[in-house]
Amino acid sequence: PLTRTVSLKDYPDFHLPFQNVDANGTLEEQADIANMKYVHEASILYNLRERHKKGFPYTRVGTIIVAMNPYEWFTDLYSTEKQMFYAKKIIWKESAQDLRLSMIQLKDSNRISFEPHIYETSSYVYRGLALDRINQSIMVSGESGAGKTETVKLIMKDLATIQTAHSSFPPSRKRRTATRSKEKKISTKNNEDDARLEIVSKLLQSNPIFEAFGNAKTERNDNSSRFGRLTKLYFT
Repeated sequence: PLTRTVSLKDYPDFHLPFQNVDANGTLEEQADIANMKYVHEASILYNLRERHKKGFPYTRVGTIIVAMNPYEWFTDLYSTEKQMFYAKKIIWKESAQDLRLSMIQLKDSNRISFEPHIYETSSYVYRGLALDRINQSIMVSGESGAGKTETVKLIMKDLATIQTAHSSFPPSRKRRTATRSKEKKISTKNNEDDARLEIVSKLLQSNPIFEAFGNAKTERNDNSSRFGRLTKLYFT
C-alpha cells in the first residue's frame, strides 16, 4: 500500500486538516464545494477527484463552475435536451396564457436542485440579459489543456441557441392553416426562425478562424490557444 509520512509541524497549531465525513465515517462528496464543512486544499482536491472519477466534470463553488477536463466526450452531457433542461429550469416559466419571459424565478430553480454545468452559467447570464437588462460577462481561465477553448465554444453555442428552448420557438415549420392570412403569418415567422438559426450557425463556425491565427502545439495540448481572447455577443 502507498504510505506517506507527514510532520505536524507543517500544519497550523499542529493539527491535521479535518475530513468531511458523514455519521458513518464515510468521506462525503459535494456538488457544491461551498457546502463542505471543512474547506482546505486536500478536501477540495479529493472532492474534485471523486466527482471526476464518477463522470462529473463540473463542480460548483457558489456561483463559480469548476471544470475538470475529462479528456473524453460525454454525448448526453451536452445534448439539446440538457440545454433545454437548464434553460427551462433557470430562465423560462411557461404559462398557458402567456409565453413571454417571466420576471419570477421558478421556485424549484435553486442551484442545489440540479448538477453543476456550464449551461448553468450561460443560462444565468442569458437571464441577466433578458430579464434584468444588465450586461453580463463570463471569464474562463485555466492552465494549458484545461479545456478553456472548448468551454467557450459550449457557452457560445448555448447562448446563441438558448432562445430555441422556449416553447414560443417552433421546433419545425408549423402546419399551415387553410386561410391565406394565416399562411402568410406562419411563413413570415418561419423565415425569421430560419434567419436566426443561420446567424447561430455562422457564429459557431467562426471559432476555427480564431484558432487558426493563434493556436500552437504544447506539451499538454496539440491545439493550445496561445492568446488571450475577448468575444462580445450582442443581443437585441
